[in-house]
Amino acid sequence: MVSSKNDSSSSKGNMGKMNIDYNRKIIDMDECTDEELLLDACPYAMIIASVDGFITLSLNDAAAKIFKKSKKELIGDTLMPLIELTAAERRRQVIHRLIDQKKPYLLEDYERGIWWRTFFQPIQNEQGKVTKIAVVIHNISAEKKREQQQIEKNEEFWTRLIEYSNNAFLILDKNGIIRYASESVKSLVGYAPRKLIGDAVYTYIYDADIKKAKDFFSFIQTGKSTSTLSHRVVDKDGIIKYIQTTANNLLDNPIIQGIIVTSRDVTKTYHAEVKTKEMKQYLENIINSTSDIIFSLDDKQKVTIWNKRIAQITGYTSKSMTGKNLFSISLILKIDSFKEYIETCYKRTTRSYDVKIQTKHGDYRLLRLQGSMVRSEDGEIKGVVFTGKDITSDAQIHGHLVSGLSYLILDEHRSKAVDLMKGLLLNGYNGLMITRDYSNDTFADSSKMMSVSVYSFSQKMNISSNESTVISDPSTLIQLLIDFFSDHEQSIALIDRLDFLIALHGFRTVMQTIYQISSIASNYNGIVLVRLNPSVVSSTELAILGEELERLPDQNVDHITIDKKLFDILRFVDEQNRSKSLVSYKHVSKTFSITKVTTAKRMAALAKKNLITIKKRGRLKTIYITDKGKRLLQRRNVL
Repeated sequence: MVSSKNDSSSSKGNMGKMNIDYNRKIIDMDECTDEELLLDACPYAMIIASVDGFITLSLNDAAAKIFKKSKKELIGDTLMPLIELTAAERRRQVIHRLIDQKKPYLLEDYERGIWWRTFFQPIQNEQGKVTKIAVVIHNISAEKKREQQQIEKNEEFWTRLIEYSNNAFLILDKNGIIRYASESVKSLVGYAPRKLIGDAVYTYIYDADIKKAKDFFSFIQTGKSTSTLSHRVVDKDGIIKYIQTTANNLLDNPIIQGIIVTSRDVTKTYHAEVKTKEMKQYLENIINSTSDIIFSLDDKQKVTIWNKRIAQITGYTSKSMTGKNLFSISLILKIDSFKEYIETCYKRTTRSYDVKIQTKHGDYRLLRLQGSMVRSEDGEIKGVVFTGKDITSDAQIHGHLVSGLSYLILDEHRSKAVDLMKGLLLNGYNGLMITRDYSNDTFADSSKMMSVSVYSFSQKMNISSNESTVISDPSTLIQLLIDFFSDHEQSIALIDRLDFLIALHGFRTVMQTIYQISSIASNYNGIVLVRLNPSVVSSTELAILGEELERLPDQNVDHITIDKKLFDILRFVDEQNRSKSLVSYKHVSKTFSITKVTTAKRMAALAKKNLITIKKRGRLKTIYITDKGKRLLQRRNVL
């Protein structure tokens, strides 16, 4: 193939100096006395020729060698007969262009098995007329051979790359007919590439995706932009595969004249993404089905998880909270304290935290949270996930408590009593707690928002802390209560583990102390809570305590009576709960040989009296006895 290039520069040549002087417009060869020596020293063929007839005026040895004649024979003769006709005609056209345009010209052509690069430089006289032409000829066959070898190597490289690539390459015409298909297309559709040539590409696309594919290729033809389509194909065996296709419009390209299509099989990736989405949805369902609070924050305090339960409590939906900074809304009342708790979670310190919130609707709630640090695979801290419960109902019992009265809390564990006290503390009460089971973190999480003093029940011989914080006998307890209530107007005192004093001093002495405590609460208009495990005292002693101390509103079971059938179910639920076994409706139906409808009615009757709670675990309903139900079993108040 012959190519030519027109050099737009207006340079001129000075052959006598072996350099082309592009600034001079007129070259007088007579000034160069050493012209012949200089021309012969040049490795390129150099000729000075006249415009008329292309008569040789001067040339060097390299030029004479090309034409296989001596310089003497060539000077004054025309070179045209020595050149092929087609090449001679091209040179005549170049000469005419030089005369007209007076600009240098570069020509590359193929003559007699050799590639030549010829540079033509017009030489003008003082009047600007082209009178001579300087010609430099160079054999570039070796250079062209290297270029051709590189082209062939590149073509082989790209051909092999296309043929052995996992991606399938197609060339389509404007109607979607396949003109070319690479070998790798067989791995997608199961057919040899030659079988596809002449078929419409839509033949192999899944029926439901054909319209989408046609719209896609129509869009591609409207411009030259590259676009991507996700679709399905049906292979030779009828297997549906998920494909990602990229197309580029080269219909206007004179060489390609088609649409270049690159497709790759993403079936495994698609199924992996589906499984991931399903697992994510499954986990979201679990998170949203639980009755517990679950939410998480990233390291910027932005919400990443906000489950259905926390949404119900706060009034803020998951959609409105996800991605939002938790502290950008008026939810947490003690923000600084909560931020400090987050910092402890980063240090892997796991403990519960009671936080007071104001819901979207203006209500106040008390949440008990447990925070855990979240790390990435490389150990980077990503945030904190919180789980917890709404303990407002437990804490809000204080709304039914009357100042000046003392209350008896019958419970195996002190958590309910502590929650009740915290509810009062969060509402401005001053607190005093005396307990045998005191641990330093009992109120540590709420110390920033609560005013509370904690003392320990202990025998003096075993005192391990400051003596001023230890209570060892009833008289010391009485004096502590008097001092506390006299110094604080709105106050509550919790006496936990009354059994400790009973064991050391006997029930009679402790009852005398209880009478004094009731008087102190009444005189100072304070509230006293006394927590006792009902199983450590007799029913007679329990009755005596109940005569002097009030029962909490939700612990009073004196007015409750139930049918023996309900009582038996309640006892069965209690036994199963104690053994850590799940109790379902089906379990109850089978045990008591009753229908599903009867089971549902009896469960509803027990739940209505707040003797059981029913929790959903997916489709399964599980039953748990309440503290109230446990106390009813102890009293055996049966018709």
